[in-house]
Amino acid sequence: MKRRWLITGVSSGLGEATMRAVIAHGDTVVGTLRTIPETDRFADAGPGTHHIVRMDVTDPQSVADGVQQAADLMGGIDVVMNNAGAGMFGPVEVCSIDDFRKMMEVNYFGPIAVTKAALPLLRQSRGTLINVSSMAGIITMDGTAPYAASKHAILGATTALREELAPLGVRVVCVLPGGFRSAFWSDPSNTIRSGGETVYDSQPAGHIFEQTRSHVGNEMGDPAKFGKLMIDIAGHSNPPAHLMVGADALDFVEMKRADLSRQLQDNADLSRTTDFAT
Repeated sequence: MKRRWLITGVSSGLGEATMRAVIAHGDTVVGTLRTIPETDRFADAGPGTHHIVRMDVTDPQSVADGVQQAADLMGGIDVVMNNAGAGMFGPVEVCSIDDFRKMMEVNYFGPIAVTKAALPLLRQSRGTLINVSSMAGIITMDGTAPYAASKHAILGATTALREELAPLGVRVVCVLPGGFRSAFWSDPSNTIRSGGETVYDSQPAGHIFEQTRSHVGNEMGDPAKFGKLMIDIAGHSNPPAHLMVGADALDFVEMKRADLSRQLQDNADLSRTTDFAT
């Protein structure tokens, strides 16, 4: 079955890899970019039909125009993959309020805006919504709060969307990737606030760049395989609500689950102290 895809943020990384996989599969796809390049980097990607449209997910009018243009180009939409995003890292005290707002605008409000604009089309096609969160949506480390908070937020919204849209025939999946060998840490949309001459200068949270530098280029995940997996997910009649993508994501989240289970058991008596006496 051939599908019509809308994928946001295809300039690099998992978005680009998924678009290439979709084209190679023979589907029709519209990829979005904030700036349209002069050359078509997907020209030799495969037999599928593809288009590039401009979309800034933080601009409601740009989102509405982009979704409508995608629908006009393809005659409808079967799959929406909210992939566009950015990163902001550093200690909470060092990052500004605007840093946190930027993350929510791009990684949370952006996908919500695209989803709202595309839902009438997905209901019509009884299609699939794929929201890209991150394993950081469940686990967090020092110096990742702005990014992790936005990924927590889209995970929560996607979980609610799954319940809301299931009776209407729209399948909803939240994918939570681990580390993939892409240009994520060198992407200009990412910002790292160092500890700088603060109390965090000697703390892990103040050295997120140094912590990640040795990781770059050694990530376990293959972006091309991610793209192929997204095609499988789009074709699944009952896809998982939450899909950890990558062995590292699976292992880290499993450790988090085990720790949460221990905390629930250890503090069960405390948790019940606020109930009315029966």
